[in-house]
Amino acid sequence: MAGQGSSMLYSFLLFTVILSLQEVYRGKLASSEWFTILGGFTSSLLFLISLTFIGNFQEASGMKTGWGAVIVAEVIALIAASTVHRVCITTCFLFSAGLLYEDYDHFKSRWLAAKPIKECEERLRTSKRQVMSGGSTRPRSYSARTRDPTLKPNTDTGRDGGRAGVWRERAKERKRSAIADFSSSD
Repeated sequence: MAGQGSSMLYSFLLFTVILSLQEVYRGKLASSEWFTILGGFTSSLLFLISLTFIGNFQEASGMKTGWGAVIVAEVIALIAASTVHRVCITTCFLFSAGLLYEDYDHFKSRWLAAKPIKECEERLRTSKRQVMSGGSTRPRSYSARTRDPTLKPNTDTGRDGGRAGVWRERAKERKRSAIADFSSSD
């Protein structure tokens, strides 16, 4: 995976190459309907590449990337499309909206789906630290709770099928026995 600096450089170079080719073949792109649609598509690629450049630039300088970057990249692409043909502006906008949706969908599936895994890993690290430091040694997994033969039958129902009530009862029993042991030692 490319870093921010190299991604910024490659997107800038690709932007200049596509824009140069689009301006060189401006007459050809405006000659027919299909070439006009192709001109709008190449301008939407300029949108995607300039969005990559602006986003990497903002992240490298410590700013948060937001909708402002999308609007600036879209304006740049629409200006480039307007130099070819006026229909290219419309097709560029439509293709850019599709590319933006696909880009967000890719982001959502890659980064937002990985968040619960990170949270689970953090919980696991926390529980290991508690056990190593002498903290709570209560079993954390569902399978460890179900294998315990001393559990009483489910007494209350809830989202966990009543297991929380069993754990509360066992905690109360331990507390009572600890208090009884402490009072009997006096």
